[in-house]
Amino acid sequence: AAVVDSSDLEGNLPIHLLATRAQAVKVDDKGKIVNCQKCLGFYLDAQPRATADLLTALQSLPDWLRDFAVINPEVQKVLNKKISQRFPTTVTMFDLIFYVLAIALFQLAVIDSLEERYGVVSDGEIVVFDQRILIPLYVTASWFLLREIVQALSLASLGLFKTWLNDPSNWFDILYIFLLVFWSVTMSTGALSAKFFEIGTCLTYAVLYIALVLFLKNHFVGFAVFVGGLVYVVKRLVAFLLALVIILVAFSQIFSTIFRRSESCPKGSGEYPSPYILRPLLNCTKNATGQMECDQTDYFQTDGTCEPSNPNPWCNLWTSILKSYTMMLGEVDDNDFRDPDPHVESMAVFFYGLFMFAVVVVLANVLIAIVTDSYGVIKNERSAVVFWSNKLDFVAEMDVIISGLSLCRTNDGDAEDANENSMSELWKKFMYLFENDIDDRNVFSIDYIIYTLLQIVTAAVIIPLWVIIGAITFGMLWPPQIRSKLMKSRLTRQSGNESAEHERMKQMTTLREGVSILQDEIKADIDKGRQELENVRNVLETAKSDINIEMNNVKDIVTELFECLS
Repeated sequence: AAVVDSSDLEGNLPIHLLATRAQAVKVDDKGKIVNCQKCLGFYLDAQPRATADLLTALQSLPDWLRDFAVINPEVQKVLNKKISQRFPTTVTMFDLIFYVLAIALFQLAVIDSLEERYGVVSDGEIVVFDQRILIPLYVTASWFLLREIVQALSLASLGLFKTWLNDPSNWFDILYIFLLVFWSVTMSTGALSAKFFEIGTCLTYAVLYIALVLFLKNHFVGFAVFVGGLVYVVKRLVAFLLALVIILVAFSQIFSTIFRRSESCPKGSGEYPSPYILRPLLNCTKNATGQMECDQTDYFQTDGTCEPSNPNPWCNLWTSILKSYTMMLGEVDDNDFRDPDPHVESMAVFFYGLFMFAVVVVLANVLIAIVTDSYGVIKNERSAVVFWSNKLDFVAEMDVIISGLSLCRTNDGDAEDANENSMSELWKKFMYLFENDIDDRNVFSIDYIIYTLLQIVTAAVIIPLWVIIGAITFGMLWPPQIRSKLMKSRLTRQSGNESAEHERMKQMTTLREGVSILQDEIKADIDKGRQELENVRNVLETAKSDINIEMNNVKDIVTELFECLS
């Protein structure tokens, strides 16, 4: 552990050097990527101390290596331990309270503002907007603005300010803060028209709820996987939804064309007096029997009810599209295809049957098949990777803030552990009371009665009171066991697909290394063979030279013999 926690002369941990080298690795260089992942895995398996330097070093890793790091169980254990401490728990609870508070109070403020804008009279007086309801909204905006400023400054101190700028979630938080302040000022001053105010606040509701969903996604791994799977399914359904829109518009135009000049449409003009049927019938009264009676018009029929209805939806293209959409959802009435002209009615019924087959039967089953096929992919750990990456950013931010403020924290965390141990031991003593290690055979003994009373008092008074006080103090006075239970997330491991991919990369790397070694051996063998061939050639040349010399000597001897004989 001393080696992995050691730093160089500049104060950098070994993981800093790995991060620097990994930044230069190209994404398509699979061999180097696998080697970097192996090195990081060995380093994290050695369980380095969970210091702020380690967390910031993990943040500085390239995305492909950071995704590998956050899936490591040791990193996840560190993040769970860090986030269950007092300060991160308090900040998380503040965030949740302010998100919920903003939604509730924004709704009340908008209602009061609309009543003032439309001059609603209550108890004989015109409603006046209460400015005090805006105070919590300003406090909420100030809290999240402070969070963003601290996060930006902490990353800037680490030289990672570009990370803050390039993160879309930070800009969404800025939008969230701006909308809260903008509409609070608007409600305070009464600016803008009522209609514009209604539209703008309706869109703001969507932003408020999206922010709450993102918060839950960043703090609950199950919710993160669900949201990630939902987004994945929607992406897979883009082509399906496009085909569905085309089919709905096509059938809407078909039905609109069939009934356009029929007797079902008023005056056969193809135009409806009110294509948007969005209001109930007026002038409805109860008769002597208690039933509702409404005024009749030439294009509304009540059929004994006072619900809005449109008996001829195909006379206008917009109502035709709307009716096709509701038919897809199961709202079908045979009377919609009735017409005095039998030819029009028979053609409408034919296309109605074709519509039901194409949309309800075929497309519905295609939708089920797409979602079912995507289920296996939804269960992958990509969403979990994003979840743990977000948790890493949050924990690193909290660690930097704690280090900067020097809140009872030393570099090795000993002071913080000592501070936590007191409450942890006290909680363990209370839990020890519920271990049934006392002899219950003599239920009338003094020891048994006292022990039982202590259990009742602890379960009914002490523990609930401790939990309530801890909640009031936003988790500061909770024991570590409660904070761990609430804040820790289940560990996630590398998915099967990613593991198989990693295994394939290891096999490819091994094969590449084997081929390289074989190539070197073949080259050495070729060089050795060439050298041996050269040696053989030299031996042959020497033998040839010797043979030539011997032949010349023989020739000289034979010549001398002939001369002697002659």
